[in-house]
Order: sequence, then structure tokens, then C-alpha cells
Amino acid sequence: MGKLLDAAARFLERRDLVSDPNHWIIRLFGRQNKTGQVVDADSALGQSAVFACTRVISETIASLPLMVYKRRKDGGKDVADGHWLYPFLHDSPNNFQTAYEFREMQTGHTCLRGNSYSFIQRDNGGRVLQIIPLHPERVEPEFKDQTTYEVQYKYRDDQGQSVVLSQTECWHLKGMSSDGLTGLSPVELSQNSIGLAMSAEDHGIAYYKNGAKTSGIVTHPGTLKEDAHTRLKSSVSDALTGDNKFKIIVLENGMDWKNVGMSATDSQYLETRAFQVQEIARLFRVPCILIGHPDTTTTYASAEQMMMSFVTHCIRPWLVRIEQSINKSLLTPTERGRYFAEFKLDALLRGDTASRYNAYASAITNRWMSPNEVRALENMNPREGGNTYDNPNTTSGKQGELSLDEGTGTQDAE
Repeated sequence: MGKLLDAAARFLERRDLVSDPNHWIIRLFGRQNKTGQVVDADSALGQSAVFACTRVISETIASLPLMVYKRRKDGGKDVADGHWLYPFLHDSPNNFQTAYEFREMQTGHTCLRGNSYSFIQRDNGGRVLQIIPLHPERVEPEFKDQTTYEVQYKYRDDQGQSVVLSQTECWHLKGMSSDGLTGLSPVELSQNSIGLAMSAEDHGIAYYKNGAKTSGIVTHPGTLKEDAHTRLKSSVSDALTGDNKFKIIVLENGMDWKNVGMSATDSQYLETRAFQVQEIARLFRVPCILIGHPDTTTTYASAEQMMMSFVTHCIRPWLVRIEQSINKSLLTPTERGRYFAEFKLDALLRGDTASRYNAYASAITNRWMSPNEVRALENMNPREGGNTYDNPNTTSGKQGELSLDEGTGTQDAE
């Protein structure tokens, strides 16, 4: 595996695809759409809405604690912080990335390209030594055997050399797929929407580069000779471009200037740009307000429900996808029934302070949470005697009375 590690190291040092001819073929010819724009994962990131959506999803997922749990016989689970996989998922998967940086990169690759690939370096016992990210455009999955449907991955380095990875050597996180082998790229599927946003941005750049002026016509009551016509056209063009665009134009002999073309207002330029932001946000299932796009329908009362919808319909499917991929690709076959990976969503599901404390009071009173479990959710250390599930109402003899333990901020039996 030394050859692959060397190739991965070269990729990490260079971080470009300049020497790859296939990359330039794709960039120049392969992915043009109806708008005439070249749209791929790299160019799409130049669109602020695409970048913002990718960033919101990848940073949110990367910031969540990813734990390894051991199943209990009673159906519960315990944190397996002593398991060999725990530090790779919770702390650092390799020598050059933190767990946050790796998951951010992995999620970003899948958001834009539909696939993320990582080389799994294992010891003789099948345990992970390092997890090294590979550039998605350099990996091609294929079925090694049409009978067993075992998958192998061809990785091509920046010098054109190929390395074949087995299914146990590659962690493949894929998005929605049409063949089960590779994920579909959201950017490629939405080339026209993203391309229209790019075209609108280009139009705005050209418009304001020209001093927010459209083209025009100079009219003359008489007929100009050819040389006079050429001189007039040249002088007007010079006066309206470059550093001279804001200078005064002097027209003689009854000449008049008339604007030709639609203004930004007439062509509904701003509305088009706003709608394309909404289109891109819809593509990634990210609420517009989270990417800095004003949403007149959102109020303070609905903000919490909006966040819950974002967690439920956008983030949670991503988490399930990653969790199941970890269990399948990183755990050994003998461990999959006893151990599993899972994100902790508690921080994202928190409500406001009053709502949380009311929910905690109900949970303690109805004895399905202990005070120490509540304290753990609030990132507080356990207290002595806080592991009991006694109903404070019945143990204190005072119906409906709960008191706050001084300095703790949690509700305990009085």
C-alpha cells in the first residue's frame, strides 16, 4: 500500500488537477448546459448560494459529536470510548486532519459530487490505522464480480498511475443513487439552475462594469460621411468605457443619445437572482434564512420550527447515511452486531431555556429521566444522589413542588 500512500501524499501536497487531461476535457467541453456556462463542482462553489448551502450542511454535521456505542442486552447502549474505532471518529482519522476537518471535507465532497472516497489503511487484524481522503474525481468504482457484486475502486493519481482498491480498503460514502454503485451529483443534475445563477451574476458584472449603462444610439438629423461616422463611433465608445465612462459626452450638430436595451429593473434582474438563490437552497434542502437570504415568511415564533424542520428533513438523513456507511465499511464483520456509530443530536434539538426546563421537569416527575441525565444534556457534571428515578412529588410529600438545586440550574427533589 506504499504506492497508494505516496500517491495520496502527492495529491495532498499539490491539491490541484492541472496535470490531469481528463479534468480539462470535462472543464472545457463535458459539462456545459443550456445556459452556456460550464458547471461542475469547482465552478459551482463560486456561486455564493451553493457555497453557503454546502458550508451549512458540512459544518453542521462536522460539529456534531460522533460516538461509538456498544449494545446492551436490555436494548440500551453504552459509550464505547475504549473501542479502537472511537478515536478515529471522535478525534482524528489520520495524521493531518481533525475529525471535524475530515467530516467537513467528506460531507462537502458528497454534497457537490454525490460521492466521497477514503482509503482505509488497516493492520493485519482488520483494524483501522488511518483514514485518508481521496479526490472523488480520481476514483472510479466498478463491480469486480457480477456474481457476488463485490466492488473494487480504481484510483488514479496526478501522474496517471492507477491503483486498485478492494472494497475493504475504500470507505465510499455515496448520495442518492440510480444504480447503487455511485451517487448522483446534485450539481450535475441541477446544471441549468446553477448555470442560470452564474449567467445572472455575469450579467450583473458586465452591467456595472459598464457604469450601469446599457448600449445606446447616437442620432443625427443629416447623413454622416464614412470617416465622420467612424470617428464618432470611436469617440463615443471611448467615452463610455474604461476610466472615461463617467465623463461628459459632447454631441454636436443636433446629435442626440438614446439608450437601447432593458435596465436591470426592466429585466427583473434582482428578482431573477433572488429566485435562483431559492432554487439552489431547495436543491440542498437548506432554509434560505440559514444562508443569509431574507425570508419574509419566517417569524420569531416559527424560527424554532424552521430549525426543527432543517434538522429533521436535511441533517438527519445525512447522519443516517454516514452512520450506516461507518458500520458497513469501518467495523469488522464480527463487531457489527455489538457496536455501532451514532451522532449526538441533542445540541441541535434543544429548544429555548424555558421550554427545555419545563420538559426536564416533566421527565423527572414522570420518572423516565434522572436529574443526572438532565444535567448531562446541559453539559453539567453529575451530582451525588442524582441517578435516582424517584418522583419528587411523592418523595417530598409536597404535591407539584420542585426546587432548583442552588448553583446547578436543574430541578431536584425538595
